[in-house]
Amino acid sequence: MSSSGGITTTVPRLTVTGAWSMPSRAVAVNTAMTATDFELLVTTGAGAIAITLPAAPSVGRIVAVKKVDAGAGAVTVTPAAGTLDGAANQPLAGQNTGILVQFDGANWWTVAEIAPTIL
Repeated sequence: MSSSGGITTTVPRLTVTGAWSMPSRAVAVNTAMTATDFELLVTTGAGAIAITLPAAPSVGRIVAVKKVDAGAGAVTVTPAAGTLDGAANQPLAGQNTGILVQFDGANWWTVAEIAPTIL
């Protein structure tokens, strides 16, 4: 166990038996993700909501942002620094759409898209 409470391993994989829980938070206002956030579930209603990815994250940090309502407002995901897939931001417009992104030390990259319907 590291001094920050994380798990440190020298093997190329981590096996978890039992439940795994990641911090999730519901928001309905412009929000900057914190060091303890893993996922934001965003309700927009009719207005737009801006989500800022964590500032100064560690390399490899993964976070998720999902728009959960059918409101007309879009969610705009913006890095605190660097880019997101080479762009300044990423919009999420449809209900139950989202992204899972990872930080490489300079920029954020989408590693999975959350689709409104899972097949």
